[in-house]
Amino acid sequence: MRIKRKPAIQGAGSGVTSEFDWSRAVAAASMRIAWFNMDLGRVFSGEGGMEVTDAVDTRSGTAFVRRRDVLENENHIDEGLAIALHPAIPMKNWPGNP
Repeated sequence: MRIKRKPAIQGAGSGVTSEFDWSRAVAAASMRIAWFNMDLGRVFSGEGGMEVTDAVDTRSGTAFVRRRDVLENENHIDEGLAIALHPAIPMKNWPGNP
């Protein structure tokens, strides 16, 4: 499952220019979990995205900058953990549940 989040806005400007590259890769924080048995055979592997760590810089209007408030949203962290641990630990609020 992919996590999609809107990028944060940071700065005193009013927006971005038409030259802003929305397809540029940005930094993000993710959780990767791997469980192994006693013979070092992989039993489970999962990962979940938690937070985009870059923000749109409205001062320049053309770049991303490092966010100041990274990993402050507990709901995003919980969602990333639920995705990383699923289906090894079924969670009631797993994002894929209807």
